[in-house]
Amino acid sequence: MPEHLYTREENENLPSNKSDLSVVYTTIEENDVSKNDGVRVGLTGEEGNYLLHQFKKLHNNRRDRIKIKVNLQSSLAPSLSTVYLQIWNGQTNSWETLDSNNKADANVDFSLFGDVSDTSYYDFNNEVAIRVYQYAITT
Repeated sequence: MPEHLYTREENENLPSNKSDLSVVYTTIEENDVSKNDGVRVGLTGEEGNYLLHQFKKLHNNRRDRIKIKVNLQSSLAPSLSTVYLQIWNGQTNSWETLDSNNKADANVDFSLFGDVSDTSYYDFNNEVAIRVYQYAITT
């Protein structure tokens, strides 16, 4: 099992599980999102679909606090369609919202944050999964 896996896709439905999304990040794209330098990994889609990025990381235990900061921007203003940060709960097998933004303008940097110490967010393999998504609408 890899140490981490970053995937993305456009989907007409919001996935209810943490299965990998259809497009795997390249090594260059992984490097792009690992730094807070303004380089983005884009995703476009059609109206009525969800645009999703999912990030999975393996850890060496299930005790450590999980701190998340995602710096992003969207060409569709979050003030028109909210952007969500969610984490997978391995005990309830469901996604839970940690943060959202419904105020930012289009093409402007903003950050979403998560900070959890509950071990239920690790699965049995010590994996943590988070996702960021937005519903595409026409403005």
